[in-house]
Order: sequence, then C-alpha cells, then structure tokens
Amino acid sequence: MSNILDYCVARHFRVFGPNKDYFPHLVRDCANKIPLFFAATLISISFGTGIASAEAFPLTGCIPPAVPILPTDPDFAQEYRTELNREYDDYFRYGAEYLNCLHDAEMLTREQINQAIEEYTKFLNGGQE
Repeated sequence: MSNILDYCVARHFRVFGPNKDYFPHLVRDCANKIPLFFAATLISISFGTGIASAEAFPLTGCIPPAVPILPTDPDFAQEYRTELNREYDDYFRYGAEYLNCLHDAEMLTREQINQAIEEYTKFLNGGQE
C-alpha cells in the first residue's frame, strides 16, 4: 500500500508542484489507494482551508483532471500496470465530468448574461420593455 501511495503522491506532486491546487486531485485520484482514515484527514484539511472548494477554480468551480504520467522505467510500469490502467480510466472519466461541468457552467453563464441584458435593457428604457 505504501509504494502505491508513494507513486500516486509523487505523480501528483510532479504534475502540480508544491502548490495548494493539487490537493483536490490528490484526494480524488489517490483515495482508492490510501487507508480511509488518511483520506478523511486529507479531505478535512483540504475543505477546512478552502483548497478543494470552488475558490480554487473561481471561474467555473470545475476541477480539471490531473493528466496521467507514464513511468519511464518499464519494470516499474509493469509492476504498477493495474494501478496505471485504473489511473487512465479515472482520467478519462474525470475528463468527461470536467467537460460536462464546463458545459453546464457555460449554459448557466449564457442564461445569466441573457437575463442581465434583459434587465439592463429594461433599465435603459426607464423600466419599460
């Protein structure tokens, strides 16, 4: 379990570097690889500091998935083949969820813009349509 967790954390650290935005991905992508109490601790720390909230991605509230990185060592890749397969499956699933989230955010924004146009036009016409 420790080697798998080390791999997962190291991969996320390489992708996101030492900044707070990588925590939501770490929690989401590594949760099935770590003991439940550790996952709960990471989640509570992340939410407690606002890291995993929409504040981390203020434009949409959508969190992009971490791009998987294949190991360069063939022996390592073979040893963790199952985890790598799961990681890519998760990436494709989270990628689709992310794109759906962006689509929903776009639709909501379009509705809000149209409503604002209507209200502003009404305001400019002295409250009359």
